[in-house]
Amino acid sequence: MTLFLKHTTHNYMFRLYTLNADNIRIPFDLTGPYKYKLVFPTLNGTKIQIMPNTDSGSLNLGIGQLVFHITEE
Repeated sequence: MTLFLKHTTHNYMFRLYTLNADNIRIPFDLTGPYKYKLVFPTLNGTKIQIMPNTDSGSLNLGIGQLVFHITEE
């Protein structure tokens, strides 16, 4: 999947869900002993890893909602 981001500092909120047989959104429960991160490859072959913003009031693992603070860098 391709994810396009603005070339500026922002918080990005992702809500993960699945669709049931009636086409209703069912949120993923992301609670538990898991760690989440975004990984971006760079042009020189390294990777940039970004962990969720745990200070955000919008972070809610019970309903599959993650918030990442991505800087312009």
